Amino acid sequence: MSGDPYPHEWEHPTKPAMGSIRCYLNWIIPHRDSVEIHTNTACRVASRMLPLLHRDARISGIPGLRLVDFGKQRLRLHHLPTGARLDLVDADGCDNRRDMGRILSLETAWHHKDNTEALWSRRDLSREERAYDQHWVAAPCTPLRSSLLVRVAWLVWKFWPVWKAAPPAGSYERLFSTRGRSPHAAGEFLAATEARIPGASYQPRDEKEGLLTLGSAGIVLSRSAG
Repeated sequence: MSGDPYPHEWEHPTKPAMGSIRCYLNWIIPHRDSVEIHTNTACRVASRMLPLLHRDARISGIPGLRLVDFGKQRLRLHHLPTGARLDLVDADGCDNRRDMGRILSLETAWHHKDNTEALWSRRDLSREERAYDQHWVAAPCTPLRSSLLVRVAWLVWKFWPVWKAAPPAGSYERLFSTRGRSPHAAGEFLAATEARIPGASYQPRDEKEGLLTLGSAGIVLSRSAG
């Protein structure tokens, strides 16, 4: 949920790779031991999520993410720092594993240009990836963020959201619509429908924004960046 002028901190320095993933989402299914992202182009999505190391020691993609295996329809990824598993499931797939591998090679060909290192081909964590350890520590906002993640396909279709970090002085992070739609429909979906986040509540502030809370964590849903 990133975009110009609010790119994700792990965005590619010259292309909106992470921000474009939303264009390929179909739905997200959480399981006890993994998360499935169903998409119409699994290899393309993987190419934007797998980590690259750039000349300035900056990382794009998700630090610590590794490709474990793939079949004719599914890519299996593993996140080394947390032990989490992510499966990318292609809506159409291929006739066989070899064809899937060929498409994956084509989609990741740009990983080997511009003096970048494909960190996802390593078995261990690089020194640069270990610098992101603080991102994997559980925090009060973790359940809310995780709950938003598994509902993000609906948010993208209806809300087309972008995530804005909290200001230095504190307060809440913000999820705002890039299509100028009222946030209250999103708030009702997340707090009052069958697909609601258990325990979450939504309180409108005015016609342009409201606050979604879960426990001590909260996020402002807004019509604009604020």
